[in-house]
Amino acid sequence: MVEATATPPAGQDRVPTPAASEHGEPAKLISERAPLRDAISHKRAQPLAPGDPTPKRDGYPYVAPLRELCVEAVARDFVRDPRAIRERGLLDAKCVKKIVDVLPVDLPLELAGELVADEDYWQRRSTVRWENPETVHHGRSWKQLYFELNLQEAIEAHVAKTSTGETETDPARDALRRLLVFSKQWARSLKIVHAPGAVDVASVFECTGGSLVSLDLTYIARNVEFNYDGANTVGMRLGCARALSRALEHAETLTHLGLSQNSIDDPKMNLLASGLAENNSVTSLDLGRNRIGDGGATAVARVLAKDRCVVSRLDLGDNEIGADGAEALARALEVSSSLTSLSLRLNPKIGDEAGAAVLDAVTDSSCTCLRELDVAACGLGPKSAAALARLLRANRGHLRSVDASGNEGLGAGATGGAVADALYGLNDAVLHFDVRGCGFSDDDAARIIDKTLDNAEAEETREEQKTGDSAGRIFRLDFLQDIAQS
Repeated sequence: MVEATATPPAGQDRVPTPAASEHGEPAKLISERAPLRDAISHKRAQPLAPGDPTPKRDGYPYVAPLRELCVEAVARDFVRDPRAIRERGLLDAKCVKKIVDVLPVDLPLELAGELVADEDYWQRRSTVRWENPETVHHGRSWKQLYFELNLQEAIEAHVAKTSTGETETDPARDALRRLLVFSKQWARSLKIVHAPGAVDVASVFECTGGSLVSLDLTYIARNVEFNYDGANTVGMRLGCARALSRALEHAETLTHLGLSQNSIDDPKMNLLASGLAENNSVTSLDLGRNRIGDGGATAVARVLAKDRCVVSRLDLGDNEIGADGAEALARALEVSSSLTSLSLRLNPKIGDEAGAAVLDAVTDSSCTCLRELDVAACGLGPKSAAALARLLRANRGHLRSVDASGNEGLGAGATGGAVADALYGLNDAVLHFDVRGCGFSDDDAARIIDKTLDNAEAEETREEQKTGDSAGRIFRLDFLQDIAQS
């Protein structure tokens, strides 16, 4: 092993030549001593002789192994000559790893994306750029996280520039399109937050075709509390809805679309629905916290009623849906075979009669596979309670979770007892049933809690028999009981 040795500072002696051992054993060269071998294998400064203090990385008496110097030289000149990684088999995997470990985090994105797959490198690069990034929403991949966050920021910056009156130049638009095309190899999910502006959703889908599976768009300026100027900071514009509708017709890989908190009203929802009606890939649709009324809900119902519709999760919570819109959704539920989760929470204009129509539609449908239903704070009353009791008695095992909280007249009097009786009877499927704030008596509420806990325990037992996870079952049951007691 050839080694490079630093010149000692003036006034210091070189490391003495090793002498023979007192026990007559042959003397060992410095390069044969264990500490230096550790320096070669771990790439950190080690004392040259046992008992010596650990030297500084760049000063005497540190001896830099030639392999370490070569690794650093290759990493330093990687932009000019990336053959060490580009040409597979040129170096062994251990040496390539050492090179990647010391690569700078400001490599050109095209070069790093093409050649560096090591997750440790992308973790270093991500943590330098963003504070406390987490991979949980990015496929648990640091490389995917970096490309998704970088692309989000590029799109938001481009929209902000065009929205503030700055002239959009062709090079800027072309550069963004090139970044979209290059990033699609790793970007799967985008969450774009920006002020209403000319976000080119057509280019987003066109340039990321075949890769983008999740898109959340929020038309609201970041830090809006400091720069609020009314309509210019909040809400999707009609033109944006039209452009997104056209793009959805050709989005073949998109499975999740999130459009919550965008001030979407009925005209915009009608435009979006026309694009969703031609789409056969979106399975999760979040339209919560908007201004959708009966007209918009009716448009959504038409989408659900189509044979080609594949939407399985739909959130229409916190909108302005009334009785007509709810009844249109009820008719769609009777024929929908794809919907597994529906949220209508915080739509108090629905009322008792239309709420009962929705519950009866779930009961009477021969093709429904609804597993989660949220009708919290929807103005439900005695008619809805009777419909809910019928649903619980007829539940064929598909419905697992019902949230009816916040409906003050739902559980009062005999109707509340009928709901509790229906659940406490032969229904072993419902694992979660929230009736807080519904006027149920203490006895009826206790029976509902006891039954859902019994159902959950039976479900966990079945899962335990499949997986053998008894410890997890006990933990989850304790967790459910804590929730019930609270």
